Amino acid sequence: MQLKPFLAVLVGAIILMAFGFFDGYPIVTNDTGTYVNSGYNLIPPDDRPIFYGLFVRGASLQMSLWLPVFFQSLMLSFLIRLFFIKGLPGISNIRLAGIYMLISVFTLAGWYVSQVTPDIFVSITILAVIILLLFPLRGFEKAATWVILGVSILMHSSNYVMATGFALLLLLLGLRFASIRQHTRTLLAVLVLSIGSWLALCTSNYLGNKGFTSSNATHVFILGKWSENGILQKYLNESCTNQNYQICRFKDSLPQVAWEFHWKANSPVSQTGGWEANKTEYNKIIKEVLSSPKYYPLLIFKSMESAARQGVLLNIDGSYSLPWMIFDAGTPPFEAIKEHYGHELSEFSQSRQNVKTLNLEFINNGTTLILLGSLLVMLFLLPATLKNEAYQAYFFLILFLFLNAFITSNLSSINERLNSRVMWLVSFINFYFIYKSLIIKRNTQDCPV
Repeated sequence: MQLKPFLAVLVGAIILMAFGFFDGYPIVTNDTGTYVNSGYNLIPPDDRPIFYGLFVRGASLQMSLWLPVFFQSLMLSFLIRLFFIKGLPGISNIRLAGIYMLISVFTLAGWYVSQVTPDIFVSITILAVIILLLFPLRGFEKAATWVILGVSILMHSSNYVMATGFALLLLLLGLRFASIRQHTRTLLAVLVLSIGSWLALCTSNYLGNKGFTSSNATHVFILGKWSENGILQKYLNESCTNQNYQICRFKDSLPQVAWEFHWKANSPVSQTGGWEANKTEYNKIIKEVLSSPKYYPLLIFKSMESAARQGVLLNIDGSYSLPWMIFDAGTPPFEAIKEHYGHELSEFSQSRQNVKTLNLEFINNGTTLILLGSLLVMLFLLPATLKNEAYQAYFFLILFLFLNAFITSNLSSINERLNSRVMWLVSFINFYFIYKSLIIKRNTQDCPV
């Protein structure tokens, strides 16, 4: 990579971190402590890959949590620049800086890239695949994009299912549509990379004495979801007269939301010995439900309903604005930072996120209006010459957004964070086509026929 492009990517990465700089410290979530600790104790968590924890440990140089945020921002910056220089050859670095500012300030990309969680890698995965499908790449650009994609898939559990599902669906559609069939080689490469990621995940769990498996928490997350959508209660009402399940004691008081089933101290799983103790029982219930055709209509309806509910959530997780949601002593993020990055503890404790001076309502309302407004502007401005390119870009993006909503809502829970982390890509694609439409309009006016 030559010096000028590298500097452009570097400047872009710094601009994208605006939310983190404004906060005074990288954004954290309840999960941040788990990720940080897993990278240091080298024990794979039961419910997520270890790879982001390893990334945090390595990228931080065991010095600062600003560094992993910078490196994930650098990857995103590279892809954003690549998208624009391939779609708009000749675009200046000054205008690219303006694009970075638009994305950083007027979408939630800056929020998620400034977070010490792998959420931004879901967007990076999507963007990398779309670039590989839309634009011919060569040399360093091609190699770097594939490397970024491979790293990104490893980081988040959603990516394994999403990337695999995306490649398989399009390969099947390619049997019927020539416009998709032309991407067969790229899709096969994405599929192979996804399969390799699954093998790496299973191997990491095996090396961590967790068995050659992708997850040790699937049974809990599925039953938690079924507790949320009513399928579990229906099954227990029909089966508890004949089965002596421990969970039958709770059939009339099941948690109403999945995360309560997973995490609360008074949930059925917590009161009956924990995740591992209930594995055999929960797997038996899952097998019986999935092998009983009478549940199929309800399963299909509930899965699509959940995806639809998830797919319209555009805001940052509302729990951040709750006055008692402070990461102080005893919380996983606080204790992890105290143990591994103790010199940053004061910085973290005084961050805007922790002292509750972030106006999340303003941020949410603003980014939502920008998303909807930019979509309307794009629809009115888009010239006929860009329709084919736009159809492809939005088709790939919408398929990814659907898969993200479907996977997260059915294998985890309905949660704003799980959807808003990728919805900023709609604004990103809108900005691209608005800018390109304006360039075409200006050139047409300068050179009238």
